[in-house]
Amino acid sequence: MMQYLGPLIVTSADLHKQFNTRSWQKHTEAWDYIFSTAKCFIDKRLKSSPAWSNDLLNTISSNHPLTKKQLSGLFTELQIGGVETTANSLLWLIYNLSRHSDVQEKVLDEIQAVLPPGQSPSADHLQKMPYLKACIKESMRLTPTVPFTSRTMEEDTNLGGYVIPRGVITMINFHAMTWNEDYFPDAREYKPERWLKPRASVNPFASTPFGVGKRMCVGRRLAELQLQLALCWIIQNFYICATDSEPCKGIISGLMIPSRQLPVSLKKR
Repeated sequence: MMQYLGPLIVTSADLHKQFNTRSWQKHTEAWDYIFSTAKCFIDKRLKSSPAWSNDLLNTISSNHPLTKKQLSGLFTELQIGGVETTANSLLWLIYNLSRHSDVQEKVLDEIQAVLPPGQSPSADHLQKMPYLKACIKESMRLTPTVPFTSRTMEEDTNLGGYVIPRGVITMINFHAMTWNEDYFPDAREYKPERWLKPRASVNPFASTPFGVGKRMCVGRRLAELQLQLALCWIIQNFYICATDSEPCKGIISGLMIPSRQLPVSLKKR
């Protein structure tokens, strides 16, 4: 689905729909397949043994607030928007850390200073791990999972002296912003420390991996929590090792994905 999304972002989706373009056809075919697959698994799960009766799907279904069609839509969107994106962000985070063993040791030192041995991190523990959070923010700046997005202007807007008429599709290139040396010195270097500086030293709109305003990602806090917990567990248990020194480029396919299998291995601590 993601590979067909690009043309619909940079041009009017209404035009694609009106003229039934090949991009529109491929996009709708992909969504039809996704929804039919989700419906199949949802139906199978709802008919399964009572062992699963207390999971989220069965809880929502048993209280009857949603129809089967609405359930399919909800869990499909959750899968597409909340799993693939977070998993891809974790891939890039692991890759960036594999190239910086010194950063890994600093994260481990912070975790060990905050978290008692054998204990899982709580929200209070994570609040005391600013360097761990900085590592995630820096990875999302350097290798953003969503490198660009678009918006249709709702009204005439004067932006930096340029008048953008209502109805025009505008592109927001996150990648260009986060690699801008005016905002981030040594922008192509992975430096988590830059996020530990006073807030006034970093433009809050220079790196917005989850977007801003009313269209900001609704799953932001959940995604951040998942990444924090995952990184905490990985660093506690493994060394993240680079298996070669060649850079791994990104391919834009709706999301920015690695151009090859990540040159990374995990070694037990």
